[in-house]
Amino acid sequence: MFLTAYACSGLAGLVYEVSWTRLATLYMGHTTAAASTVVAAFMGGLAGGSAIGGYAAARLTPRQALLAYGALESAVVVVALVLPWELAALTPLLRWAYSDGAPGFLFGSVRLVSCLVLFTIPSLAMGATFPMAVRWFVTRSAAVGRLAGALYAANTSGAAIGAVAAGFLLLPSLGLFNTVLVAVGASFLAVGAAISVWTRSRREDRLNDPAGPVGDAAAVSAKAPSPRSEERPGRKGASTRRRAVREAPRQPHRWPLAAAVLGLTGFAMLTYEIAWTRVFSITAGPSTYAFAATLATVIAGIAIGSVIGSATASRTDSPVLFLTVILIATATAAAWASVLAGGALPRAFADSLARAPRDFSGLQWQRTWLMAA
Repeated sequence: MFLTAYACSGLAGLVYEVSWTRLATLYMGHTTAAASTVVAAFMGGLAGGSAIGGYAAARLTPRQALLAYGALESAVVVVALVLPWELAALTPLLRWAYSDGAPGFLFGSVRLVSCLVLFTIPSLAMGATFPMAVRWFVTRSAAVGRLAGALYAANTSGAAIGAVAAGFLLLPSLGLFNTVLVAVGASFLAVGAAISVWTRSRREDRLNDPAGPVGDAAAVSAKAPSPRSEERPGRKGASTRRRAVREAPRQPHRWPLAAAVLGLTGFAMLTYEIAWTRVFSITAGPSTYAFAATLATVIAGIAIGSVIGSATASRTDSPVLFLTVILIATATAAAWASVLAGGALPRAFADSLARAPRDFSGLQWQRTWLMAA
């Protein structure tokens, strides 16, 4: 049930992102700058929200984290609904910065900073949902790779579906505001599922409680130690535990390697995404189609990789070696794909357009599948 909720959360998040990209083009033009601004705000907000949410989640019980997850999803809905009016309220500021038809550096800076701030605010709440979800869902430290990977895979799978649906179905047929309402509905589904899980957890706890005062008294008497047993055995047990802690070999800190790998691969992946969006927009037109298709492809690949990685993480004895092989393979494949995107794909698109210049819809889907492959 909770995986379904988190998949709905991912679907809503990417529908929001594609819709915000479309909204940003009204203020920044149909350029790569609009897509880059939304992606930077979205990813920056996710990073900041994850950091803040991780700090808070460590101080919450799993059930409290589940309630916080529902509250954060509700906050995203509220901010997403008022975002178009917030952007419209910036019109006087943009008019002033434009300065009688000579925009210059000031207009570009005001436009960039204002859009970044407004898109980052809801992204912070989205980012904070992940540590709350992990706090609730990951119950066993031995299975953290499998459980966290399943959680991430569910979220990214929903995100891939949301990107395709928003770019190719919802925006062309429903328009911008109604597309945002679809994302709001998905967010409410996530909130409803989280509340259902929370309610069921409380019900199960009540059923597992001892029945009545007799059961409570029996449980207390069974657990209560005798006065004698509190003296030497307790001291001996405490000293034994302290000695075991002192003698246990310290594990090396591995978080710097993990943070460096995640940071550098995230930088590379988003650079590829913006570059591939630019290449696709040259052939398919600078439209939402190019951004949605590239975004959906990237996220679908991440989802598939998460499923494979989560199944492999708990079975390998040398994760660093395995990670090194994956990084080398990723760099090689990305370089090969970039060469194709800059040469063979544009020529294939041009040939298909010359053969069937009037079949726009069919050509659009053909280009999308080629670019995805």
